[in-house]
Amino acid sequence: MRLAQHLGWLVVVVLLATPASARAVGVAGDNAPEGAARAAAYAASFRSDMGLAADPTTIAEALSNPEAYSNIRYGTPLAPSEAKTVRDLIRAQNDLTGTAEAAARLPDFTSTYFSAGTLHVLVTGDTVTAEAAIRPTVPPGRVVVVGQAQVDNRTLVETAAAIGSDPDVAAIAVPTTVAIDPVTARVEARFRPSDPLDDLTALLKKKFGNLVTVLTESATGSAIACNSRDDCGTKGGLGAHHASPSVTCTTGFVSKVNGGTLHRILTAGHCINDAGGVTNSYPWKNYLGTLTWGLNADFLYTANEDIGTFWIGSTTTYNQYFAGGTADIRTVRDTEASTAQMPVGRVVCVSGHTSGWGCGTIHRTNVSETYDGFIHYGLWEFTPLENFGDSGAGVVGLETDDSYVIPFGIAVSTGPTYTYFQPANEDSVVYTHVCTTAAC
Repeated sequence: MRLAQHLGWLVVVVLLATPASARAVGVAGDNAPEGAARAAAYAASFRSDMGLAADPTTIAEALSNPEAYSNIRYGTPLAPSEAKTVRDLIRAQNDLTGTAEAAARLPDFTSTYFSAGTLHVLVTGDTVTAEAAIRPTVPPGRVVVVGQAQVDNRTLVETAAAIGSDPDVAAIAVPTTVAIDPVTARVEARFRPSDPLDDLTALLKKKFGNLVTVLTESATGSAIACNSRDDCGTKGGLGAHHASPSVTCTTGFVSKVNGGTLHRILTAGHCINDAGGVTNSYPWKNYLGTLTWGLNADFLYTANEDIGTFWIGSTTTYNQYFAGGTADIRTVRDTEASTAQMPVGRVVCVSGHTSGWGCGTIHRTNVSETYDGFIHYGLWEFTPLENFGDSGAGVVGLETDDSYVIPFGIAVSTGPTYTYFQPANEDSVVYTHVCTTAAC
């Protein structure tokens, strides 16, 4: 997809968004810096996600008092004590990764989600039995709550898919999104306020009982000095420009060809597609045009993948990621996260060419979205919003020491409320893997 306005544990969610509300991040667009309103909106979203005070007075103070709110590791100013709260939350979520994976393997599994640092697991069977099964994976001092749901994960997935393809529903109105809510173990179908909601509610209740909730959509290579996001060698999180045809995207992660010695940059598949595909001989360069990376290498831009690569030459370090600025370069040392390691509620960050560095949480998993004329499946939905030129940016989780980042995915699109990424663990479709060492 192209982020914002056309940017260029296994809780499965199907999301359908109309082309008007699904915008890919990648093509050249407005590259103006964020204004005060955007900064305040992001600060409010982030602080709310993290359980911090998010009232207008606190936000105004945080944005205007750099002495008291000096920590910007997460994309918005925080007081030192608030930054510690966020670090502790990330530590708790990381510690519970194995538990989330174990829960997803339970035969009666429904969903998992984080509420701050607590992992919630829903199952259809006996909760005591489920808790006993996953207890050995829970680290000392960490909290897991096991609850009961009426339906299992498969039923939720099948229901969400059925709504998205139901001709009777489509005859009345096409849903903007269809998604599984892992907290209530129900399917949410969102429509425009102008759609006949009473008729849709009655139809969905007749077909699926109380399993569906009808909602309305809101209207809303080279060792050079690191001088800026657009002039910082070869790493993830940098501006990438293709002049003919003109496409602006963001680098995701440096990767290496499986079983080979060549290196590439992961980005969104639609970026490579929009840049003329693998037969186009015009190179990608840094956004200032002073460093040439290389040619389109490979991509898949289908219903199930929006992931691509372009060639790069040799560089001194392959596992770096540009985060909050030239003094904030993080290190990639973990392999791509599994889907079970990316549940709803987990903290995620992204560094885009246009929008810069920001953090939020995963909102839905295994989502589908309609853009560029067809439905794309298997995407993850998250905050914060991205913008034109952010397509291809690497979406990351944070290790307990947040100097290190975990590859989660590649940012591909944004709707009116959330942004979407393609899981990076699918990079094998372009025959590469993310570099996790300097030499790779």
